[in-house]
Amino acid sequence: MKKIIALLLVFCCSVSALPDNPVAPPKADVVDRFGVNLQTGTLTRTLETVSVGGEFGLKHNVQLYTDLFFNGSYFGYVDAFAGSISSKKISDNIINILTNANGEVAAFRDTGSLQRDSTAILYVMRAYGPAGSQDFLVYRNGLVDYRNVSTSGYEYKSVGDTRHKLVESTDKKYLTWITPDGIETKYERSTLSGPWIAGTGAQLKEITYPNGYKVRVYDKAVSTNTGFMLKYQLNTQGLNSTPGQVVALNLAHQYCAVSAATCDTNSWPTATFAWPSGTPGVFRQTGLASSSYLVKMTTDAGVTDIQYQPENVCIKSSGAEDAACAASPPGGTKWYPRLRSIKTPEGRLPNYQYVYKNKGEMLEGGGSSTDGLAWGYTYWSLSSASGQITTATLNGTDSQGYSGPTVNSQNANLTWGNGEVWVVSSQYELNIIESVTDKKSGTYSYYKDLRHFVEKFYPIPGGGPAQQYFYNGPRGNLNEIKSIENPSNPVLLQEAEYSSGECIYPKTCNKPLRVKDARGNVTYYEYDPQGRFGSPTKITYSANEQGLRAATVYKYEPRYAYYKKDGEAITRDPDPIWMLTSEHTCRMSEATDNGCATGNSDMVQTVYYYGPQNGQANNLLQRGKSITAEGTPSIRVWCYEYDKYGKLIGETSPKGNSTSVQSCQ
Repeated sequence: MKKIIALLLVFCCSVSALPDNPVAPPKADVVDRFGVNLQTGTLTRTLETVSVGGEFGLKHNVQLYTDLFFNGSYFGYVDAFAGSISSKKISDNIINILTNANGEVAAFRDTGSLQRDSTAILYVMRAYGPAGSQDFLVYRNGLVDYRNVSTSGYEYKSVGDTRHKLVESTDKKYLTWITPDGIETKYERSTLSGPWIAGTGAQLKEITYPNGYKVRVYDKAVSTNTGFMLKYQLNTQGLNSTPGQVVALNLAHQYCAVSAATCDTNSWPTATFAWPSGTPGVFRQTGLASSSYLVKMTTDAGVTDIQYQPENVCIKSSGAEDAACAASPPGGTKWYPRLRSIKTPEGRLPNYQYVYKNKGEMLEGGGSSTDGLAWGYTYWSLSSASGQITTATLNGTDSQGYSGPTVNSQNANLTWGNGEVWVVSSQYELNIIESVTDKKSGTYSYYKDLRHFVEKFYPIPGGGPAQQYFYNGPRGNLNEIKSIENPSNPVLLQEAEYSSGECIYPKTCNKPLRVKDARGNVTYYEYDPQGRFGSPTKITYSANEQGLRAATVYKYEPRYAYYKKDGEAITRDPDPIWMLTSEHTCRMSEATDNGCATGNSDMVQTVYYYGPQNGQANNLLQRGKSITAEGTPSIRVWCYEYDKYGKLIGETSPKGNSTSVQSCQ
């Protein structure tokens, strides 16, 4: 799976849900129900395959992007656990780096003029994986290293949202991308790519979430520190490490080495991929039967047909073939495969169908001849081999047309959409979204920088007041939300405070300590003082009429999974997960760390149990829950039972007294 694990723009994996940030802007969705990205006009479809383990297990899917079919030998899809860091060229043109008042990189402006000095062509370090994607610039001695060629004394600085960090290990072998909410994605450089410099790429090796849940990525497997695995059984047709099967296993029940070519499927959930004969070269050939370009994916749900079709990328909007493109086509071929339809197991005919047009533009060039006379020419340039979707059809009858981009030269904007959602992007500032208008929710306007932060939201009638968002908290965190229904008299809706100074603990430093609402009610949040996990340890609310400040205290403890990690013997995973083991509130007094201020007679406590820590097989699935109310000796216990796939198959309701939640097995 080494070649498949390379590109990912969306996250795939099931993970324990952390408490939502109490202060957050709304989110606009720029991908419609057909899977069309309305900012770019390209396809972004997700197909679910197999899963195992539930909350702390693994959920696999494949991403279908027409423009990635031949990018780096990825055949037809991008794996759910793809990821890497690599040096990426921004443009062949002269790029101006725009900064904000703090001197931080805010945006890149394409001047439209060709950069003839190769040493001044701008490259970024692009990190991507299950946590998303983020660009970084290399700085040395306070100056941008345009080519990322520094060998020492350099640092990485985030582009746009400066809360992102990219940290290089002392030996330069590893790069770790840390997101604002504390997700750590670790990448490993190859020993074959040395000597390592600032721009040396690296492959995804491990993702660690704020609660300690880990996903480990290998050449032929993906596993978790809870004992679940995806085994990639490679295709035997010479497809350059493309998986023929993806099998989801529970290592608490069956051992499978991460390096093994195959493991006994043992009725485990399996996704099988059937590739046409002659892959990948057949997809560059034209005039063959449609079955020659058909990929079949089989899961427990049935068979999904993924139909590709080679199309001539040198056809201009006029319908004529561009001679220069045909003579020297991009990638060495004028025939590129485009995803034309998807038929899911429940469909008799293709559920989704797509029609494309080539994306290109007329460009002007010029120079000087030897006799000093100026000359000029016009040529057609293909801007994307993937093409741009013009029509998408669902179930043969429900069609959606797409128009754009419409260029507004006065404001330098590009508008693209489908009639329901319109996305306005900057024409010259790269990857800048100006606004998104969704007929079902409202209009979102953005700050004009690469943070992609919502500045204002104008909801549809009945959706509440118009709102403005201010990011003036430490490290650029959202600290105020105001109603601008009356722009001349904005009204505070929410106000947040954060820890000041340098971010020492990434899992918690960008989470609010105090939030005040429009009525003046204040809620306080406390976190682990050592920053070992990201969830609150205590939430205290505004005082009631009696002056009592209600609070909930949460206790987290490290728990270890036991499974067949390195052989048939059950062993403990070395990395724990911080699990919620109890929470309590007090009815008539203030809650303390271990009880109630006036004693525990009014305490309501819930205890969570995840199985023994004594060497027995244990995936850390919740085995039981107990509730003790108001200090009474009665303990009401719920027990839960799971099958080998991690699915809940039984629940025992409380029936009076029980000895302990640890009686649940």
